[in-house]
Amino acid sequence: MRLRLLAIAMLLSWSAAAHAADSDNQYTFAFHGFVGGSLYGQDAHLGPSAGGQPMWVDKTLSTDKLSLGGDIRQTRLNFSLAGPKVLNGATPKAVVEIDFFGGNSSGGFGDVSVFPRMREAYAELAWENTTIQVGQQYSLVLGVSTVSTPFLPASVGHVAFPVTYAAGTIGWRYPGIYMYERIPVGSDTKLELALEVARSAWANPANPGEVNGNLVPFFTDTPGLGEASGLPQIEARAMLANKMFQGFVTGHWSSVDPTGDGVSPLAGAACTPGTLKSQSSGCGNVETMAVNGGLRGIFGPLTIQGAGYVGQNTAPLLGEIVQFQNLALGDVKEWGAWGQAGFNFTPELSLWGLIGTERLDTGDAARAFAGNANARWQNTSSQGMLQYAEKGYKVGLEFTHWLTRTLGNGNLNGNQLMASAFYFF
Repeated sequence: MRLRLLAIAMLLSWSAAAHAADSDNQYTFAFHGFVGGSLYGQDAHLGPSAGGQPMWVDKTLSTDKLSLGGDIRQTRLNFSLAGPKVLNGATPKAVVEIDFFGGNSSGGFGDVSVFPRMREAYAELAWENTTIQVGQQYSLVLGVSTVSTPFLPASVGHVAFPVTYAAGTIGWRYPGIYMYERIPVGSDTKLELALEVARSAWANPANPGEVNGNLVPFFTDTPGLGEASGLPQIEARAMLANKMFQGFVTGHWSSVDPTGDGVSPLAGAACTPGTLKSQSSGCGNVETMAVNGGLRGIFGPLTIQGAGYVGQNTAPLLGEIVQFQNLALGDVKEWGAWGQAGFNFTPELSLWGLIGTERLDTGDAARAFAGNANARWQNTSSQGMLQYAEKGYKVGLEFTHWLTRTLGNGNLNGNQLMASAFYFF
C-alpha cells in the first residue's frame, strides 16, 4: 500500500511540475537516481544485513557456509523542483531523496516488498557562490560537497552503504541548517567553506546502545541523549577542488547527556559520580569530537583517493564500528582510514582496489563495552572491483573481504562476491 501511494504521489508531482514548466517556464523539475540490482554470494553472516549493506562480520560459519541472494534495496530516487528567483537572485529548490533500505514489510514475502527510506529532504536557496539548505542533508564530515563529487569509494553495488563504513568513513544524515560559500581560486579551482548546525544524536535513553550484542534503534518516542544535551552538533569544513584534485578537512563537535532529559546530569541517576573518564565531578555531558580529511587525485587514467579521521564517541557518525557504548563507562577514542586506486583501461572499463580500517583504543573498548563479547574493536575491509560504465549504465563485479576483531569472540572473517547492474540518471 505504501509503495502504491508513493508511486501515485510521484506521478502526480511529475505531472504537476511538467504542467508548471510548460505554462510558466520558471520552474525546473529534475528526476535523478539509479535503478538496478545485485546478485551476491557470501560465506558468513555480515552486519547489519547481507547484500548491499554489510559493514562487518557478525558470525562465521564452520559448515554449509555459502549463501546466495539478490538485493534491489540500493535503488535510489531523487526529486527536485526549482522555482523562480527570490531574495535578490537566489534560486529556491526543494529536494527529496529516498532509497529502499527501510526494512521488510510484514508477511512471508516481506523481503520483496521492502519499505522506502528517507535520505534527504531539504529546501535550498542558491546564489552564485552561496547555498543555504534547511532540512535533512548529509553531514559535512562525510565529504559530500557542492563543488566535488562525493568523497566516497567508487562502487556499483555498495553506493548507499560504502564498504568503508565501519572501516574508515564517518558521517550520516541529520536535520539541520547547512551553509556553503564558494570562493573562486584561479580559473578552474574553487575553495568551499561550509558550516552545519544540526540535531545532536545518541542512542535513546530507553535503548542504551547494544543489548546482548544487538544494536538497538537510534530513536524511539522520547528525546535521544544527544537532543537531551540541549545543544546542536556543529561541523565546519574547507574543501579545495578542481578537475584533477580535491581535498577537504572537517571538524565535528556535539554533546550528549547520559542521563537523558528531566534528570540533572550531575545527579548520578544514570551513572556513578566519577566513573566517566573525562569527568571528575560526576556524570556531566559527554562530547563527540572528530577531525576528518581526504584527498583525491586524477592523473589521466589513474585515480587515487582516500580519507582518514581521529575522534572519540563517534557512534552518531557511524564511527565506533557502529556501536553505542555505555556512557557511564567512559569515552572511546578511535581512528580510521581508507584508500582506493582505480585505473581506466578504456573510458568504459576500469579496475579498482581498496582497503580501509577502523580501530578503537583497546583499553577504552574493553572498559566501555565490558561484558559484551561481540563488541568490535577493529574492522578492516578490502575490495577489488572490475567496472564497466557507459552513458550512465554500470556493471560491476566486486569481491570484498572483511576482518572483524571482537573483544570475546576472536577474529571473524567474511567474504562476498557481488555482481551488479545499475542505470544512473
